[in-house]
Formats: sequence, C-alpha cells, structure tokens
Amino acid sequence: MLARQALVAGPRWLPTCRRALSTTPAPGVLLRDYLFRGLYAPGAGYFEQHATILQTSPAGEAEHPAPVASGRAPPSGQRLAFDQLAGETEYKQAVARLYTGAIGSADQPGDSPQVWHTPVEIFSPWYGRALGRYLLSQHGRRLSRHGEHPLSVTELGGGNGTLMLDILDYIQAEAPSVYQTMQYSLYDVSSRMHALQRAALAGSAHAPLLDRRPGPAAGSVQLHHRSALDIDPSPDLGFVISAEMLDNLPHDRVVWSARAPTKPFEIHVAPGPEPNGLPHALARPAADPWVIQYLTLHMEYRRFLDTMAAHQDASIWARVKSWVGSVTGGMAASTVAGPSLSPMGADHLPVSNMLGDIMYGLYAPTVCLQLMDRLARARPRQSLLFTDFSALPDAVSSEPLAPVVQSVLRPDQFPGFRLYPGITDSLYAPSVTDCQSAMAAETRALKTYLLPPDLLRQCDVFFPTDFQWLVWLDARLRRRHHPELFGPEEGTGAGSHAAGTGRALSHGDFFRAFGSPTGTRTRSGFDPLVDDYFNVGFLLTGTLDADAP
Repeated sequence: MLARQALVAGPRWLPTCRRALSTTPAPGVLLRDYLFRGLYAPGAGYFEQHATILQTSPAGEAEHPAPVASGRAPPSGQRLAFDQLAGETEYKQAVARLYTGAIGSADQPGDSPQVWHTPVEIFSPWYGRALGRYLLSQHGRRLSRHGEHPLSVTELGGGNGTLMLDILDYIQAEAPSVYQTMQYSLYDVSSRMHALQRAALAGSAHAPLLDRRPGPAAGSVQLHHRSALDIDPSPDLGFVISAEMLDNLPHDRVVWSARAPTKPFEIHVAPGPEPNGLPHALARPAADPWVIQYLTLHMEYRRFLDTMAAHQDASIWARVKSWVGSVTGGMAASTVAGPSLSPMGADHLPVSNMLGDIMYGLYAPTVCLQLMDRLARARPRQSLLFTDFSALPDAVSSEPLAPVVQSVLRPDQFPGFRLYPGITDSLYAPSVTDCQSAMAAETRALKTYLLPPDLLRQCDVFFPTDFQWLVWLDARLRRRHHPELFGPEEGTGAGSHAAGTGRALSHGDFFRAFGSPTGTRTRSGFDPLVDDYFNVGFLLTGTLDADAP
C-alpha cells in the first residue's frame, strides 16, 4: 500500500545516493523523460498498471463498484462519518481501517496492491463542495464585472473522477441555473484513469452532460484522454483546477561542479549494460531549452526577492531569507551563485565521480514550467486553483525540490539498495501506531530513482511544489504572452504579484475559508481537513485586480 503522508515533523534528509556521473557522450535521456516513461508509459507505466486510488462511497452504497471496460475498479470503502468520531485518534484509526479493507479488495495483479488515498477521496463530498463553493463565489464576482457567461471549469488529472462529481453535485444543488449552462472538462493522460472517470460520470446523475456538445445554453462535460500540456486554447473566462497532479510532473536535475562553478550541467539517464542492469547518470552541459528557460527564470525570481526585500523592514526580510534558505538546501541566499548561461563550448568535466565534486544542485520543475507556459498562452483569462504537496519527508536528497520515491516492493527486489526503515511519520496517512501497522510494512521509501525500467514502473515518484514561485511565475508568463491584458514586461522581467493577482495559501487556510466545518469536524472539535495536512498548499490566481481570490 502506497502511503502519501502529511508532514507532522521535520524531514529526515539522507545523503544523495553516491552514483558515478559521466560526461562521456553516450545514449541517454533527460531525467524528466526517463521519469515520464516510468510513470506514464502507455500500458506499462505506474499510473497505467500499479497506482490505485482508494475510493469512498456513501453509507448504503455498494463498496465494490463493477470493473470498467478497460481495467479494474478502484478499491472502495464507506465514507467516514466525522461527526461520529471522538477526535484525532479515532479519525486516524478509521483511516487505517480503510487502508486495511482496501488491500483486501484491490483487484490488482501482483503480490502487492499499491493503494494510496488523497484528501479528495477521504473527505468526499466535503472537499469537492469546498472547491465548488470557491468556484461559485469567484464566478459571481465575475458576473458583476463581465456580465452573463457560463461557468467554465477545466480539471487536470482527475483520478477516479470523484472531485468532478462532487463539484457538479454541489453546483447543481446550490446554483441550478449556473449548472444548466456549466462547461466542465477534464484532461488525463492515463488511459485507465480516463476509463474510470467515464464510468463514474456515466453512472451518475450527470450522465446526460457527458459528451454533450458545448453551447451557451446547454451544460456539458467533456473528458479528454490526453496530456494537460495539450489543453485546448480558449479566450473565455473560467477556471483551471487540479488536486495532487503537480507532484507527479517529472523534473530535471541541474548541478554545478566545484571544478566549473559557473557552468550548469543537466542530468541525463542512460541504461545499464544489461536489460535489467541499473541505469547510470550522465552530466552534460545544460543545453535543453526548458532547462535553460527555468534557470533564467530562477535567476529572475531571485532578483525579484532581492527587490522585494529592499522595500521591507528587517523583520520581514529575515523571514524571506529563512524561506529562501529552506528552498536552497539550507544555503544562505547570498552564497548560491547564479548559474552562467553563456555558451558552454565543448569543455566537459573529466570522466570521474563528479557527484563528489557537486557544489550545488537542484531539481528543476521543467514540466510544470511547460504547463504554466501553456496555460498562460492558451487560457489567459482563466484563473488557477492548484493544490499539492509543499514539502515532503524522505526525499532522495536534500537538494531543493528533490523527489520521494515510494514502492511496495520487497527489499529483496532491490538488491544492492539500502531502503529506508519503515515509515513512522504521517504523509497524508495518520501517524499513530494502529495506522502504521496497516501501512508501514507495505510502503517503502527508496534512496534513488535509478532503477531498471521494470522496477521503476512500480514506483511512485513525486515532488514538492514551491507555491510562492508559482504565484510569481503565473504573473511573469501572463505578462510575457499577453501584454495587452496584463501590461508589458518591464526591467528585468521580474514581474509582480499584481500581474496575476495570485496568492499561495496553506491547506488549512483554504478550508477554513471555504470548507464546511460541520461536515468534517469530530466530536472533540478536531477537524482533519483544516488541522492536518501541514505540508499541502494552494495556488489561487485571478486575472484582473477585481478577480483576485
């Protein structure tokens, strides 16, 4: 069972697994492409064959839905009755029981069903109702400014389809006239998840909307089996939402060596000498356009922080410096030299164990950058609501935005790799002993993603998200691609928060504002939807000052 648990204590960083990095020209792919194959390869990737999201259903409904035409149904359990739970301990024990039942009901090939849950499922329907409440409130503000227009919602990475149904249920009940013309679309690259979403919608009260031709007076739901990077352009007002999708967007890794401190190197991965051999990493001068663009924006963002700090008092700047240190592996902002993007020429580092000479490294969210760029180009008048992990324990290294690699594989399936001890903190799953007895023996965190393809495809690889950077990036890209709406790029292009009127919120702050306390509050007053999930954040953006969340 794969547990993505909420951070309740400081992360337990372990050193990067020391593997030889070669600059010798050889076959290989960028790290993001290598990880994409492991996670999303058609018919073979983790999300095609192994990932199973626990689904909950109301009391009295069938707990084992029929398999869909193209794959298995997700394991299911009865929704939690939060008002009948005494408090935090009983809540955590109830989640543990859901996991125990899910392992037994998972119709999955192999010895170890990889089952994990999301807050969308655990807190259904309350989670979706909160997002629906936010969407309605923002839509109402826009009606007063822009006149009548349909509510348009696009979801990226829809899981089992639960969030879609809960939002549609809420809007149908609370705003029937809005529901009548609402346009909802969902993009998912996984064929299995896409089939689950179609089956869920077809079996719901919203089935008449499925594949209905969109029109100004007719609501519709369109389910697209393709990547979010291929989202259709639209000039209309609307919203783009995602819940726990950003973390599975593959990253690149960039390093700087003490031997060439001004030259960034991008990491490629090459196969081992045998079909099941261990892959190895190659360090090559940074040349990929998205890596270069990320590094350029990274430097602009650092200048933006410096400019902002110049206008703040000493106490606020101290907090900014503390935050910068947290996302740069503890290095002070002034000590992290900006990378040089001058032509590299042919000067490669010597073939050696370069890792021992690394001065600084980071994981670059290049696929997230591609997504934000596509949205800024194709949906300039649509606001974003993204939620995901903001921090993760048990990452493969202490480098900024380093991933967590988890699997249910037995230790003897990873010869030569020392696994972490059993997970004892909670990472989306409760952190009490009763719960861990159901989880710890199943979930293991690995020290590396450099695994043979057949083993990598059985691993969940996920990354934290820097939400403050996303706020800045959204403003920056909207100005770049649509200066007629947001004003021209100025000076260094550092942008400003006002350009996109976005902000980053904690999980608790969002649900305090838009949640239903009576729905998820236990008898003691503990509300896990508000009081838990300390390592989850929200990105909320508007497009004009009047539309700011």
